[in-house]
Amino acid sequence: MLIDRYLIREVTAPFALIAALLLGIFLTFSVSRYLAEAVDGLIPPMAIAQLTSLRGVIALEVLLPLAFYLATLLSLSRLHGDFEITALRASGISESRFLWPLLRLALLLCALIGLLSWLVRPWAYAEIYRIEHQAAAAMALDRIRAGQFYQANRRSDGLRESSRAVFITDLDRSRTELEGVFVRTRSSAPESTTLEIVTAPRGVLTPYVTASAHRLLLQDATVMRLAAPTTLAGGAGPQQDPQALTARATVLGRFDRFDMQLDVPTADSHGLKLKALPGSWLGHTVLDLNAGFAPQRAERDWRLSAPLVPLVLTLLALPLARTTPRRSPFARVVIAALLYAAYYNLIGLGRSAVEQGTLPSLLPVVLAPLLVLLPILALGRNRRPDR
Repeated sequence: MLIDRYLIREVTAPFALIAALLLGIFLTFSVSRYLAEAVDGLIPPMAIAQLTSLRGVIALEVLLPLAFYLATLLSLSRLHGDFEITALRASGISESRFLWPLLRLALLLCALIGLLSWLVRPWAYAEIYRIEHQAAAAMALDRIRAGQFYQANRRSDGLRESSRAVFITDLDRSRTELEGVFVRTRSSAPESTTLEIVTAPRGVLTPYVTASAHRLLLQDATVMRLAAPTTLAGGAGPQQDPQALTARATVLGRFDRFDMQLDVPTADSHGLKLKALPGSWLGHTVLDLNAGFAPQRAERDWRLSAPLVPLVLTLLALPLARTTPRRSPFARVVIAALLYAAYYNLIGLGRSAVEQGTLPSLLPVVLAPLLVLLPILALGRNRRPDR
């Protein structure tokens, strides 16, 4: 229908413009942030463009509903102000009839946001964490200096803790040819402590033989292991008996070539990993609101709720756009912005409550504005034309 195409064109043009403007502002902010981190040596300059693009993809989940909300508000306000809505009503076209094309656009946007939330956003987060992890590991590798101890890795399985320190007397510019290598590995358990010491006059470091380890190939290496039982002294905690430690020193042997792996430091953040979980992993909890841990439930609820946000914002824009003729379409933008901020703050508080286990689901919080909006829209259908 001609009127449908006209209304769609009136909304899509400002929607594209506002979305591009918001995305440009966000990307500018992200670039400035990553440039600062690159100057501080936290990330390589070559990764700035990739990280910024991925952040932009993630931001679309929030920026697109906001852009459509503002575009709907401004477009309908202009139609009201120019008597076009009044003319349509005088022609016998009800408000619900000429607003249906806008709701169709909102539903298409809901489908797009659902795709971004369940598939694209987790992939983008996984890529960001991979790049940042590799950058952190590479920067740690670049910080190796001759004549200093380097803490290569530290891991714990609950009962046993292990740490490794590396000392290098000299190294070349490529940081792969090493001289005077000393490697100490300390492994502690409730019943004993073990030290393994490896020394070699020369070695070759090969970065990233796997995604999580470097390779250290030593030449003419000597391997020594020292072990001692752990004792408790005055309840102050585990201590080692120096005499027992010396008495149990064992030279395992001397090797022409001795191959070791140095673990790459890994990020340890459950919240960050949770954002990168694929939608299929969370899908099995869709029908069970009490399944899983609270943070997992909050992440799942947000992904379920995100596609509903554009629809709620569109319905919110409809009563706000009702204005008197000849009034500026920007008159209610401030009110609309305040309501939008209040709505997203409400969602943020609801998500925090779900993460803390005090709220069973985020969905009622996202849909709560409909309890007020639907009666207002129903009353507006019988509203007399503006004069």
